[in-house]
Amino acid sequence: MKKVKIIIKIIVFFAIFIGIQYLIKFATLSDGATYGRLLMRNIYAKEKNIDILICGASHCQFGLNNYKMSEKFEMNAVNAGTSQQGLETSLAIIKEVARYYDLKKVYVDLDYSMVTTENPNLESIYLVSDYFRPSLRKVDYLLNATPFEHYFNSFMPLHNGREYRENPKAIAENIKMKLKSEYYNTSIDFFYNKWYSLSEDTILDDEGALWTREETRKISEVIPEKQYLMDVNRYLKKIIEFCDNRGIEVEFICIPSSDFHMSQIDNYDQYVEVIRNFLKQFSKEYYDFNLCKEEELPLNHDKYFWDDNHLNGIGATIFTEVLCDFYQGRISEDQLFWSTYEEKEKYSTPRFLGFKIPAQENMGLEMNILPVTNNQELDVDIEIEHSEDGYLIKALIEDDIVSTLKLKDEH
Repeated sequence: MKKVKIIIKIIVFFAIFIGIQYLIKFATLSDGATYGRLLMRNIYAKEKNIDILICGASHCQFGLNNYKMSEKFEMNAVNAGTSQQGLETSLAIIKEVARYYDLKKVYVDLDYSMVTTENPNLESIYLVSDYFRPSLRKVDYLLNATPFEHYFNSFMPLHNGREYRENPKAIAENIKMKLKSEYYNTSIDFFYNKWYSLSEDTILDDEGALWTREETRKISEVIPEKQYLMDVNRYLKKIIEFCDNRGIEVEFICIPSSDFHMSQIDNYDQYVEVIRNFLKQFSKEYYDFNLCKEEELPLNHDKYFWDDNHLNGIGATIFTEVLCDFYQGRISEDQLFWSTYEEKEKYSTPRFLGFKIPAQENMGLEMNILPVTNNQELDVDIEIEHSEDGYLIKALIEDDIVSTLKLKDEH
C-alpha cells in the first residue's frame, strides 16, 4: 500500500510538472505564424486527399508552388517544406501523411546544405514535432532524430530550441492572440499567400543585387563520412523502403538556387555524383535542377529570387511548371539538363552574377570588391562611390552599368 501511494505521488507530481510546462508554453511561445504548426494542422484537417507531398528545407518551402503543381497534375499537392528540414523530419512527415491519406507520390528535395549538415538541427525538428499528434510515430521520430543526450529535452513541453517570450507585455499580447479564433482557424493558404512563395518580393527591392561576404565552400571538404553514412544512407534508405512498401512513388530532386549562389560552391559535381551513385543502388534517379539549361528553365535574373538561395513567387511558379512538364514527359532529360554543372557553366551565356565584398571591418574606398561571373573571360569593372548614406557599388561591362548595390556605412 505504501509503494502504491509513492507511485501515485510520483505520477501526480509529473502530471502537475508537465501541466505547468504546457501552461508556460501556451503563454510564452509565439507560434501564430509558425509554418510547421499550420502545416500539421492542414494535414490533420483531412479536408481532401493529399496525393502529392513535397518535402525539404526552406529551399523547398519557398521554391515550389504546390498550387501550380496541383493544377498541372490534376491532383492535390502539399508543400511540406519547413525551415532547415533534415531527412529525419522529411521521413517523419511522409509517415504521418501516409497514415491519414492515400498518398501517391513524394518529392524529396536534396539540398546539399541540408544533406551535408554534420549535426541535427534541434530547432528545425521541434518546429515540426511540437505539432505532431501523440503517437508511436512521434516517439519514433524524436528517438531517431535527436541525440540521446537531448531525449529529456525533446519529450518535455518546454525545451531548448524554441524561442519563448520573456517580456510581460509580449506575453500578455501572445495570450490574447491565442485566445482568438484566428489562431486556430487561420489556414495554411492564408499564410502561404501572405508570406511565402506566392510573394513577389525580389532581391532587387532592397539591395539591388546579389552579394556575399562568405568564402567559397568546397563540397569535397563538407561531406563528412560519418554524417553521410549515418543520415544520407540511413534516412534516404528508410524513405525509399517506406514508400516502396506502400506503393508510393518517390522522386529525388534539387530545387535550383541562383547561379550566384552556385558559383560560391567548389566542386558541386562531386555532390551530385555521390547522390546519384547512392540512389542507383535502389534504382532511383536524382534530378538536380541546378543543372538545367537556361533556355528551358530561364531563372537567369535576380528578379526570380528573394535572396541568393531562395526563389520568390515568380521564380517558384516558373520552376514548378518546368518540373511538372519534365515529369509529364513534355521535356526530355537531354533537352532539360546538362550532365554536370561544370558543363552548364562552360556553355551558358556569359553574364555578371553579383559581388563578393570584404568583411565589414575592411570596408572603405580602397576595398577590393570582386565581380562574380559565370565566365572568367567576361571583363567587369567595379566603381565605388562613398557618401554619408554609405556605398554605391556599380558593375560595368564596356562602360554600361549592369548592376548596382547600395550598402550602408556601419562604421
